[in-house]
Amino acid sequence: IYFNELVSAFGDRMWQFAIPILFMDVWPTSLLPTILYTFVLNLAMFLLMPIAGSWIDSMSRLPLMVTTIVVDNVSVIASCFLLKATVASKNQHLLWSIFSAIVLISIPGQLAVNVGRVALEKDWVPVVCEGDSKSLTVLNSRLKIIDLSCKFIAPMIFGIILQLMGPDVEKRVSWGSNIVIMYNLLMALPEGICIYRVYFGCHRLATAPKKKSPLTLTLTLSLTLT
Repeated sequence: IYFNELVSAFGDRMWQFAIPILFMDVWPTSLLPTILYTFVLNLAMFLLMPIAGSWIDSMSRLPLMVTTIVVDNVSVIASCFLLKATVASKNQHLLWSIFSAIVLISIPGQLAVNVGRVALEKDWVPVVCEGDSKSLTVLNSRLKIIDLSCKFIAPMIFGIILQLMGPDVEKRVSWGSNIVIMYNLLMALPEGICIYRVYFGCHRLATAPKKKSPLTLTLTLSLTLT
């Protein structure tokens, strides 16, 4: 569980930092792409997370987590390839078309991240702890520490690497995108293996009923903008 949280949180925090930075390289005279991307993505999460939250109650645990991992990684990798294509285009209409595609592809990816986070923290962890409130508190606190650590370590590492690329825009965007692509390609399989090991290592995850609660809506909304 710790490794899965580390891989997921590090990749998510790195991408959240990378995308606005790379947008500013592609559009150096305007903050509009970064503002639009953030606004549309957050609005989409606010509108869709209550619907997606119901999947946590309705889908089986393992298929749900595997789906979120696949969708997240495919979305980020596809967005990176589109981002790389922006440096080869000088046509503004084409650039904005690529930008629109990146935004649309990013929505299911961020949705998958949020659903996976809620499912892990609010469903898997309580079942694994089997009602042991002390273990539950310790596990949740450590997961939060991992997430907060990734929140400043991932951007720092990405920023240092990007700074070493120099002032060349094409090189920065290309290498910045490649870093994110390589990370997601390398970590997707280990992340999936960890989920399988946790699931089959704790038989209660396969047998314990899910607790359907009206709090699911509140929990999903609380994670939408984090």
